[in-house]
Amino acid sequence: MNRCKHLRHVILGIALLAIPAATPFLRGQNLNNLTAPVMKIPNQGVKITPFVNGGQFVTLNPELADFPSYVAGQAVTSVVSPNQKTLLVLTSGYNQMSYSNGAYAAPDSNEYVFVFDITHRIPVQTQVVQVPNTYAGIVFDPSGATFYVSGGVDDDVHIYDLGPTGWAERLGSPIALGHLAGAVPPANLGGVGLQVQPAAAGIAITANSQQIVVANYYNDSISVLGKAGTTWAKTGELDLRPGKINPAQSGTPGGEYPFWVVIKGNDTAYVSSIRDREIDVIVLSGFPSVTTRIPVKGQPNKMVLNAAGTMLYVAQDQSDSVAVIDTASNAVLNNFFAGGTQDKFRTSSALTGNNTNSVALSRDEKSLYVTNGAANDVAVVGLHDGTVAGLIPTGLYPTSVSLNGDGSYMYVTNFKSPTGPNPLNCHGGVLPGKTADDCYTGNQYDLQLIKAGLQSFPTPKKFELGALTEQVADNNHYGHRPSDEDRETMAALREKIQHVIYVIKENRTYDQILGDLAVGNGDPSLTEFGEATTPNLHNLALNFVTLDNFYDRSEVSMDGWPWSTSARAPDVVEKQTSPEYAGRGLSYDSEGTNRNVNVSLPTLGRATGGRSANSTRPGRAAGHHRHGSSRRA
Repeated sequence: MNRCKHLRHVILGIALLAIPAATPFLRGQNLNNLTAPVMKIPNQGVKITPFVNGGQFVTLNPELADFPSYVAGQAVTSVVSPNQKTLLVLTSGYNQMSYSNGAYAAPDSNEYVFVFDITHRIPVQTQVVQVPNTYAGIVFDPSGATFYVSGGVDDDVHIYDLGPTGWAERLGSPIALGHLAGAVPPANLGGVGLQVQPAAAGIAITANSQQIVVANYYNDSISVLGKAGTTWAKTGELDLRPGKINPAQSGTPGGEYPFWVVIKGNDTAYVSSIRDREIDVIVLSGFPSVTTRIPVKGQPNKMVLNAAGTMLYVAQDQSDSVAVIDTASNAVLNNFFAGGTQDKFRTSSALTGNNTNSVALSRDEKSLYVTNGAANDVAVVGLHDGTVAGLIPTGLYPTSVSLNGDGSYMYVTNFKSPTGPNPLNCHGGVLPGKTADDCYTGNQYDLQLIKAGLQSFPTPKKFELGALTEQVADNNHYGHRPSDEDRETMAALREKIQHVIYVIKENRTYDQILGDLAVGNGDPSLTEFGEATTPNLHNLALNFVTLDNFYDRSEVSMDGWPWSTSARAPDVVEKQTSPEYAGRGLSYDSEGTNRNVNVSLPTLGRATGGRSANSTRPGRAAGHHRHGSSRRA
């Protein structure tokens, strides 16, 4: 920003919300697998160094015949087989492609399970399984010969068995969960809300392999599958909302946006309710029922039980912490901060905004490994005192961490990668002589250029954590302090400015609009809509303040608006954005609506806008959520 260039009683800044240019690659990444152009352009000055000594970083190539160099994006969950020899990595994101004629490449537009042999610690990709749709859920059968994947918007569960030639989908799979049946468009497509579909998310299996529990993220329920012989079928459904269990509790918050599920033994499931910040405890014997609702500090994300099943550890976004729950009393014993260490890199009493999203236990159960998506690190938390012993640098937006059999090696999935420019993407026929179909052929839409990766490395020793923590601190500028000039500038601004009007011009870069401005850090060669086309914007920029170096870490509008208005997007938005833009279900939950319902309005009729008679049916939508309490319309 041009400091103190124009001081007024009202200061108006024009920010062109756009995708920031990015670092060219992550060290250790296989550039031959990238479809994105390699461009040496800085990414807000943020460095990403996921390379730990002795480790490697590989991209995820699904080996598509039509697109042999394609790399998948949005890796979200990793799991290790019971015999500790196989690692599975699941994607849940955009992952769509077009042919050279612009037609949609349906056979090549799926989600993936990447299969790695980790017998010798270093992962070796052996197979890729394609799944039509997913949303984060994958689990091994205790036998190790089968794994299960929740089908996201398809409202089903896929079953894959290990055979002589590798993993293959079982005959009769997938198993339908039944929420699509009887849906009444346009108000309801099978989910709870307006015009939303189901979303099968977290999935878990009992120790005896006899029951599977699926968290229905957009139905506020769980589905229970039972097994007769080798055949699975849905045997139960439980709506987690208090008012649906007992009409006398109508309007009481609880159970909404259930995301993750773990099972203790054969009879007790723990389900994380993101929206209502609680863990629902469910007895599975007979007809499933909620026995306890455990309130937690943050938005509960992925969870893990210790080997004895006595302690449950819950990653919590929005509070940068891990909840420790005693499963005997179902009480929260502690909340361990996971955002940083108690040392010189800690810039305040709470290093917040880390998007804490997954957790794993060390093999000796003395440490927790916690992924902080927005901080690009894994926090090592000592269970003896609940403090962060150190941070491990990762790739862009880590989402899951797993360990090999003896805990000597770690595997971290990352959701994103830097993208760089996308000159072949010109949707809407902006470029002369180009049609919309022409612009699809380059496969350079922003969410297509975001690539996933798998980082693997020897589990750091205690004495190595100091240097790794310093690297994370350097990457994230934790040690930055304002200069004397910065302080003087801010003092002048506070003295002169009484009001701020913040104007955002969406979906355009600074140079596209204001690159021809006589002042500022612009490039006129990149200007497409210059002063002749946008005289009002130019006039505002010249008469007030020009924000010529304003960046955020978003990719599109859904996560961009939270970044531009609150300087971060929570994990729930980060995970939902790519599937939503790909048409894989989920709704646009970042601009004042939940499942297409305006949650700022007090009654169901007003919140839904009266769009359908079905929209006024009780229980169709979540209502007010304010100051920690909720009303349900």
